[in-house]
Amino acid sequence: MQNFFEPDKLPKKTNTYAVAIAIICVIIYNIGFSIVFSNQMNALVGNYQENQHTAVDITDLFISDKFVDIYEELNILRNSSEMTSYLREPDAVPIIDEVEDMFIRYASNKNGLTQIRILDETGEEIVRVNKAKELIKRVPKSDLQNKFDRYYFQHAIVIDETQVYVSDFDLNIENGVIVEPYEPTIRFAAKLIDSSNQVKGILILNFDGEEFFSVINKYENLDVENLEIGILDLNNYWSLNHSDMTDLDEIVVTVKSNQSDQMRDIFEKVQINSKDKDEGKFRNNGYHFYYKKIDEIDEGKYVFEGKSFSWYFVSFFDLKMLIANNHPYYANRVMVQIGSSIIVFFIGFTISRLLRQKKNQQILILTSAYISNNTHDGILVVNQSYEVVYCNVVFQDIYGYKLNELLNRKITDFFEGNIHKSEIANDADEVWSDNIWNKTKAGNWILKNLTIKEIRDSKDILIYYIGIYSTPVEVNPLNKSLEKLEYQSSLIYQDDIQKIGRYIDEMEKEYEEYMAITVQLMGDSRKLLESSQSVHGKFITAGQQEMQIDMGYNLIAVPRTDLLILVSPVVSNLEIAPGEAFIKPEDIIVERAMMDIDAMLKKLQIRLGYSNLECKYQTGVAISSLKTDSGTDIIQNSLIALEALTKYKKSSYLVYDEKYYEFIKYENTLRNELKGALSNQEFYIVYQPQFDVKTNEIMGVEALVRWQNATLGNVSPLKFIPIMEETDQIYQLGQTVAALVIDDLMKFDWEKMPSRVSINLTSKEFINRKVINDLVYMINTSRIEGISFCLEITETTLVENLEIANEIIHLLHEENIEVSIDDFGTGYSSLGYLKQLLADELKIDRMFIMDYPERDDGKIIKAIISMGGEIGMSMVVEGVETLEQLELIKTLKCESYQGYYGSKPTTLKAVYEMYKSKHNK
Repeated sequence: MQNFFEPDKLPKKTNTYAVAIAIICVIIYNIGFSIVFSNQMNALVGNYQENQHTAVDITDLFISDKFVDIYEELNILRNSSEMTSYLREPDAVPIIDEVEDMFIRYASNKNGLTQIRILDETGEEIVRVNKAKELIKRVPKSDLQNKFDRYYFQHAIVIDETQVYVSDFDLNIENGVIVEPYEPTIRFAAKLIDSSNQVKGILILNFDGEEFFSVINKYENLDVENLEIGILDLNNYWSLNHSDMTDLDEIVVTVKSNQSDQMRDIFEKVQINSKDKDEGKFRNNGYHFYYKKIDEIDEGKYVFEGKSFSWYFVSFFDLKMLIANNHPYYANRVMVQIGSSIIVFFIGFTISRLLRQKKNQQILILTSAYISNNTHDGILVVNQSYEVVYCNVVFQDIYGYKLNELLNRKITDFFEGNIHKSEIANDADEVWSDNIWNKTKAGNWILKNLTIKEIRDSKDILIYYIGIYSTPVEVNPLNKSLEKLEYQSSLIYQDDIQKIGRYIDEMEKEYEEYMAITVQLMGDSRKLLESSQSVHGKFITAGQQEMQIDMGYNLIAVPRTDLLILVSPVVSNLEIAPGEAFIKPEDIIVERAMMDIDAMLKKLQIRLGYSNLECKYQTGVAISSLKTDSGTDIIQNSLIALEALTKYKKSSYLVYDEKYYEFIKYENTLRNELKGALSNQEFYIVYQPQFDVKTNEIMGVEALVRWQNATLGNVSPLKFIPIMEETDQIYQLGQTVAALVIDDLMKFDWEKMPSRVSINLTSKEFINRKVINDLVYMINTSRIEGISFCLEITETTLVENLEIANEIIHLLHEENIEVSIDDFGTGYSSLGYLKQLLADELKIDRMFIMDYPERDDGKIIKAIISMGGEIGMSMVVEGVETLEQLELIKTLKCESYQGYYGSKPTTLKAVYEMYKSKHNK
């Protein structure tokens, strides 16, 4: 700011006038501040109280609707054909199984439901289905209990058949022990009457209390995070939010205990004072309370646990705590008022002083300078003639110029390709914004996002333009149309590549060969440069000096914060060191360049004061041919090498080769074609049989997904599966595969030919519980007689997620679904981890038998089968293609094999006919 003030030459009267005006401004400001503060505090309290009322009203309305829905659903369940059959034959096991299936269907579509069951007239549980975290579990008959002594059974068994019993908000208790983590529970029960009007028991639905009353958390416009909301019944206050489900004292507070004075106050108010019986609010020890009686529900339909005291919603908040945590402005009112008064005095004094000099335009410049010196963006101010009147420190750091070098110079003197006036919005309320290339003082091109706004005075006369230089807006270039391009980099646009290429052609035209190096910064160094444009600018300026002066490299362009594009001539008379005699000259040049870059980055760390920062980077390198490659080609090739490096991951750098271009180009094509592959139904399934080693009979099949694309033809899963794993497309593919397999299986009768179908899952799918639940549901609802299912997972997936994998395998076993370790031997292959896994089967990878007997004596596969046999898993050998290979595994403890010797992958119809013909012999 000091640079903008001229030397003080004003008379003392001017200063006295400015001080007087400033004092008056401070007095007026403080009066207004007090009034505004008081109004804002009242508004703040009113806002929280309004949120209290709204949250309670919404929850009240939600619960009333819930009660009506549950009443209707209980009647639907009671009147279902399955329940009618059960009431007619309550001891028939098949009918009980049908009821259990109906319960599972109901539970899968009912949010908040934790349990559904039938108790007979003696309190014995006949059927119970549990639901936890979207996992639905049938309770075995051996785990069913007698609930005759439970209060809800005693009350529900005596109600009228048209009524529904509603329990108090309670905790879930199993075998006399409160379940942890604590699960607040509400129960609804209806009596079961047969056609002879005989009581056969009760139907009970348990709901998770927290989920049941969670509607308040779904309204994002309500500030419910700062409110405590709960239910008050005859004995307890139940918290509906801000509770730790492992701490019982936070969930429920006994009304009559010493820990709940405020709750006891509400209890006494509604018991004694008829005026406050239904609704009221009060303050107690800094807390603001609001309570409201839950709307009456038709007593002819519902019977509650306690009739003398209705349920109440209670909401409260601690105003002092809220102000301290969320409103530092109010909490530090005195400091804010003093600090802001000083600022008002300074502003009043400054403005008054400048007004006396009648320098209105200078006021705007000073204001802009003050704001710009407190921002992370570069700021440039020019007048109507495009002459620079100000730039902030960040702008100077980015482009390497000092303010005194730019003042009163036209912007076109040091920046090329500037925006024409006609392109800038004439409306003062609008702005122009786009990514733009400009050259720094050091000579390298840098890409920034430029935003331009006009500043006009009260008479709408243009005074100056403000330009804001910020981090370039990054848009994935692959989203741009690729119709006319064979290749498009995922890092920068083709137009930008061509611009940099033309600049290189001009710079390096005197050299026959040169090398382009694209450096991508990673990790903490990238985060640092992205966090501060000032640091980034200093890094670029210092880097250009280090490379050009000390190493002979040119930093050509900076298209992104994390990207540097360097160019260096290739020396023709290369000096070879004694240890480099047998190394290709090209490899020597590249290796030395990498050493130079590493040394340069370390110097920059020390120079900028970040020596302790770990500097990670990766590099793509391209070397030109003898005056045949354009600058655009070389830059594009270095980008291709960099992109390929992220796939190959061989080292910290990669030199361009034609195969990398084809690789990246093909992968981009794959990504584009995959966008419509699922909707166009381009995936299909083939099946490879698995044979019994001893009898050579078909034991099952493995379902293999294939992709037939109109442009690419038949694409291997090894190519498209990894790409789909990068997005949620892999989940859609998994569901599609399961649906296609089930659809194929439904076309044939498998009842007399029991078989097993194996489906492959990726790591991403297997550890996703929702995916597993959906798959289990699809399998269970298909009900294909004679077919069992197995999920194949790679051993790496299981080992890296051992605990989660075993939990999911356990759940799959409960649904009679097996798990197989696919491609065993290509990953960890440790007996130690195998003993910990709950998997059923090992599939030995084809690599261990493919060379037998020509180049392999079979010892390795014998050892692997022996190791698997020790832990009791069944064994499958993949890739059996010859009789000799089959004869080998017959001598080992191996149950089945799979491979071209038995059958190539084919249609399920062909497998079925093969299966049928063998069994009919």
